[in-house]
Amino acid sequence: KVGDAVKFTVVSMQPHNIAFSNVPAESKAQLQANMPEAMGDMMGKMLMNANESYTISFAGVKPGKYEFNCTPLLANNMKGVITVQ
Repeated sequence: KVGDAVKFTVVSMQPHNIAFSNVPAESKAQLQANMPEAMGDMMGKMLMNANESYTISFAGVKPGKYEFNCTPLLANNMKGVITVQ
């Protein structure tokens, strides 16, 4: 739901990160602001160790589908969608 947060935790095969694509224009600035230590546009910090985590808040974003991937493992099809209601 709007205002909830999602916590990603590395289990194995590091490094990992979270990168969003196709973010609706009306939510892009807020979602970017909700990504601490961002490495770039819609890209969270790189997680280098097992058990390391990264939390992204969906406070202030519009309901909808938010596609994401792990940049280092995109070739392995590591991607998903978060649906904000």
